[in-house]
Amino acid sequence: DLFAFAYDYGVRKGQLSRTLRRFVDLERVVIEWPPGECKHKEAHTIPLEGDGLAIVERLMASPRTWCPYLFHGPSCAPGTTPSQRYGCVGDSKKAWRSACQKAGFPVGRKAGGFVFHHTRNTAATNLRAGGMEEADAMKITGHTTAHVFRHYNLGDVESLRARLTRSRRFAQSLSARRKVTPLAPRLPQTATDGQGRAAR
Repeated sequence: DLFAFAYDYGVRKGQLSRTLRRFVDLERVVIEWPPGECKHKEAHTIPLEGDGLAIVERLMASPRTWCPYLFHGPSCAPGTTPSQRYGCVGDSKKAWRSACQKAGFPVGRKAGGFVFHHTRNTAATNLRAGGMEEADAMKITGHTTAHVFRHYNLGDVESLRARLTRSRRFAQSLSARRKVTPLAPRLPQTATDGQGRAAR
């Protein structure tokens, strides 16, 4: 649930893991994190819809009464002390590594593989490729500067490929219509003595 939600919304792992049920307002259909839970100490509100809303509604419908968090880890049980950084989910690095390895994916930046934080790249890219304005997409992912957001936005590669194909076809059509006459080779100049006579 945590990964699926992050994949669509691009919310930072720590912030998302620490989501308390009281941050969820199903009447307004939003999650609203207070400033203290956000990296830049500014409140972050996102509207819920689609798969994200379905995940939240399901988790809210069957809450674990002993736990105040929305997302839960395998160690969630009465009397368990949650992680200050990742809430009830806890540190999921081992689970992430295992899942990537089972899927045949490389793990970790050093190996040129995946880390959970790449869900922010995916969300930023998909939101923009889907037609959302940059400012609105930044409100979803929680980015505060366009410069950083563009670093995460990988661009719509397929759309770029289509535009490149159109450009190449246009250039090829121009080449087919043009008739190029090659220039005659220039003869070497003969040095003169200043009076028009060839110098020896």
